[in-house]
Amino acid sequence: MHPKDKSASNSFYETNLSAFGINDARSLGWQSADSQKLRFDIMTMIGNIDNCSILDVGCGVGDFYGYFKNNGYNVDYHGIDISDKVIQGAKEKFHDGNFETKDILKDDLKRKFDFVFAIGPFSIKLEDSMGHLKQMTAKMFDLSEKGVGFNCLSSYEDRNRRYSVFHYFEPEEVFRFCKTLTPMVTLKHDYLPFDFSVYMYK
Repeated sequence: MHPKDKSASNSFYETNLSAFGINDARSLGWQSADSQKLRFDIMTMIGNIDNCSILDVGCGVGDFYGYFKNNGYNVDYHGIDISDKVIQGAKEKFHDGNFETKDILKDDLKRKFDFVFAIGPFSIKLEDSMGHLKQMTAKMFDLSEKGVGFNCLSSYEDRNRRYSVFHYFEPEEVFRFCKTLTPMVTLKHDYLPFDFSVYMYK
């Protein structure tokens, strides 16, 4: 990620974190805890993730880890984020979680994971949002043993309802790119009008 983009992304999340605290879904840009949980529900539909290793890219304050704990999943969870302050919040919220400040495009994680997820980090508008998504998802796919799941804001959102800080992706363009990485791709655009999720399988 370009330093300018990294600074803008960190500023957005850290400002929200300061405003809402670690126990409010709005600290990570979600409209509500319900919409956050819905996206977690969709991600876990990727397949049988029980007893699997999980990498949560852009983990924020670790709410996906909390979701696993609250819903009885047995997973080997590892959460990473590019913001030190956000990772500090995750460690404060979940003392038993495994969280690190890492950038998968620069840092060596020294292992692979069954499933790699990114829930939310592609939302912030960058200098080249699509280029960044391509780099990230390709690296995520390389780090996975079984599959990758991620979500994006959709260009099908009403233009009058869009926020200038966010990027709204063309679902078809994202799907076409993912098909260059693997023939086994699923795109779900049936749970919210302004959000879609992608599963890529090995």
